[in-house]
Amino acid sequence: MVASSAAKSVLRAVCSSVTAHSDIIDYFPSYELISTPFTGERFFAADKRSVTSEGVKTVMRHFFSAVDNVIPVQSNISTKILAKKSSENYDQIVCEEELLVAFIKESGLDN
Repeated sequence: MVASSAAKSVLRAVCSSVTAHSDIIDYFPSYELISTPFTGERFFAADKRSVTSEGVKTVMRHFFSAVDNVIPVQSNISTKILAKKSSENYDQIVCEEELLVAFIKESGLDN
């Protein structure tokens, strides 16, 4: 938990610095939407690490709302994508860290 918090803090500081100095880069607070004390732990699965389907759907709803307000499109992209994704099982999503660990083990780089 300490390592994760430290890593997230460093990454967030870098994101803040980059977006402050760029007119074409923005930051979307997906991590903050999931981990904010205001939502308690309702977006975390029982393992306290994985994000629930409800959490993913909430973040994606906010993301597409923000994108639709910034990028004008002829058809509402978020409605189409969310409609397609709503039938998918978000519980099957694997975090990138788990994929990286699996890759390292399978490739023999962990020796």
